[in-house]
Amino acid sequence: KWPDDPEAYRITKAAMGVQLAEALQSSYGLHTRASRDCIDVFADGFAFRLLLHSSRDEAMAARPEAPGHEEAERLAARLGHQGLVVGAAGQNAAWAPTARLAILWVNAHLAGNHICPEAVELLVAACFTTATSSLPVPGTSMAGFMRFLYLLGSHPWSIQALIVDPAGDLTREARQQLLADHEAAKQDGSAPALPIYSPADAASLWTRSRPTRAVVGRLAKLAIQSLQALQEVIEGRAGSMDDPAAWQSIFATPIQDFDQAILLNPVALPHSHRGLPVSPDLQPAHPQSLPQNAQAVLQHIPADVARRRGMQKLRNDLLIGLDPLGMFLSQLEKRLGGTVDFGADLVGGTIIGLRWKSRKPLVQKFRRILTSHYIDVAHAPQQQSSIAAAKMMYGHPLDDLP
Repeated sequence: KWPDDPEAYRITKAAMGVQLAEALQSSYGLHTRASRDCIDVFADGFAFRLLLHSSRDEAMAARPEAPGHEEAERLAARLGHQGLVVGAAGQNAAWAPTARLAILWVNAHLAGNHICPEAVELLVAACFTTATSSLPVPGTSMAGFMRFLYLLGSHPWSIQALIVDPAGDLTREARQQLLADHEAAKQDGSAPALPIYSPADAASLWTRSRPTRAVVGRLAKLAIQSLQALQEVIEGRAGSMDDPAAWQSIFATPIQDFDQAILLNPVALPHSHRGLPVSPDLQPAHPQSLPQNAQAVLQHIPADVARRRGMQKLRNDLLIGLDPLGMFLSQLEKRLGGTVDFGADLVGGTIIGLRWKSRKPLVQKFRRILTSHYIDVAHAPQQQSSIAAAKMMYGHPLDDLP
C-alpha cells in the first residue's frame, strides 16, 4: 500500500525505482543508474530516462500544497501529450520531420525558453488536423512547416483559443466548455497569451505561464516573414533550396530585436553542434582565452574516442541530463528577470538575447560582468546598442558577483 504522506510516497517510489533498475541490469544486462526521481538506462549508445508514475501521482498532483506538485502535474500532462503525439505521428509520416523543423525554427529565433517543445508539437498537430483547417492535410514536411508558419502568424491568439484534437476525442459540449473557460480566464486576466487546449490539457499547461504577449507578437511577425521567404526559395526567386544562404532569411533571427547579446563558449555546451552558426557581425574580432579555472569542455564524446576507450570506461564520464545553458538562464532570470527578457536557442545555440522590459532610458550605463569581448552594433538608424559578447564562466555563480 502506498503511504499517504507525500514525502514518504516519494521515498517509497524511489525504492521501487532502485529495484526496477536492478532488475533491468540483472535480467537484460542493461547498465542503469537510479536516483530519487528517475532511472537512467544506457542501451546501444543511447541514454533513456524512465520516470515512474502511478495513479497515486495523479492524486498527489491534485494537492497544490504537496511537495513536487508542479512536477507531478507536468508528468501527468506528458503522459496524455505523449499519446496525442504518437497518434498524430502514426496518422501522417510527415508529422515528425515537420515538428523537428518547427522546434528548430522557434529556437533559432531565440524563443526556445519561451515556447516548450510540447507546445510546438501541439501547433504542428493542429496543422495536420482537418478540423482546424479547410486545407488538405500536408503530405510533406515542407508543406507541414509552411502550414505551421501560417498558423502561428495568422491565428488571432488574443481573441480565439486553439483546440487541438487530432483523434476527435472531444465532444461538442467539451469543446464549448473549453472555450467558455478560456473566455472566463480572459475576463479575469489569467488567460495565456498562446492559448492551446487539447483533450489531455484543458488548462493550457504548456503555455500557461509563458510566452508573453510580446513574444507571441514577435514570433507571429517572424512567422509571416519566414513564410514569405520560404515561398520565394521554393519558387527559385531567392536562391535554390540547396543554397545554405537562402535559408538564412528563414532561420536567422534579426539581432536588432534585442538590446544586448551574450555569446557562449561552444566547447562548454553539450549540443552546440546542433545550433545554427552565429552571425559574423557578432563574432569577436580578437578572441581571448579564458582563465584555466573558468574553462569547461562538455561537448559530446567523439566516435573514435568511444571506440578506442570502450563504452564501459566512458560511462563514468557521461553527464546525463546536464543542461548548462538552462542552468545559466535560470540564474540570469533569477537575478535580472524583473528588468530583462531573455531569449535563447535550447537546441544548440551559442547566443542569449537580452531585451529591457522597460523602454525608458536607464539611469546609468549597462555594466558588463565577466565580459571578454565588446562590440558596438547598430540597433536602429538613430540609436546605437552595445552587444556584450561574454563567455560563459563556470565556477562563478551569478549570485556571488558584485
